[in-house]
Amino acid sequence: MVRLGVNILICPSYWTFEDASVGLKYDKNSDAKLVDALCIGRAFENEIIIVYCNPAGNLILPKLRGKLLGHSQIAVPFMGAIKKLEHNREEMFIQEVDTAILKDAEKAYKIRNDLKKRILS
Repeated sequence: MVRLGVNILICPSYWTFEDASVGLKYDKNSDAKLVDALCIGRAFENEIIIVYCNPAGNLILPKLRGKLLGHSQIAVPFMGAIKKLEHNREEMFIQEVDTAILKDAEKAYKIRNDLKKRILS
């Protein structure tokens, strides 16, 4: 992504609450926590805006049933999730994002700069 100069990553997904399988005995919401953490973590570590899109409702396929996670969100460096649907009901949102925050993230963390040096060396 750094090599391509990506600033906004749109990540369509198809995650269910049951993807944790055996981990559900520890926390039935573990997959929601994982998705939320990954979105924010990836935004920070790549100094990009993450637009995570995941369906909601029930998954009904011939050999697979589950509850779709939802949790669509937009995450940015410094601020984390600036808009998030913390449920698995269908909903649409529109969010304006000032991409200038990415330049400040580059100045503060210098992650892209470090990656560019390693990739292009």
